[in-house]
Amino acid sequence: MKVLIDKNTNVIIDIKEKAEMVDNGLDVGDVVYGCYDIITVYEVESVPENVKPQKYKYIDGNFIVNSDYKEFVTFESQQIKIDLIQKALDDLIMGGM
Repeated sequence: MKVLIDKNTNVIIDIKEKAEMVDNGLDVGDVVYGCYDIITVYEVESVPENVKPQKYKYIDGNFIVNSDYKEFVTFESQQIKIDLIQKALDDLIMGGM
């Protein structure tokens, strides 16, 4: 298994079965990374199931949680929260009259 990390931050960019240099970058099968000069590739025996790109760093052979990682939030999930808050406010206002 290949673990690709950002040389500057140690953040995992990708986890792939293959990573090989080609004319236009670093080929990992489904994409070619053109900015290969900022990527370090490590060969590892296995990757824990919970380890995901961006969410983890790879430092000195260890997978470490990336404390700077922010979970992706969709518009839809935010809208659901807003709708629930709005309903609660409406209930408070209407219930108080």
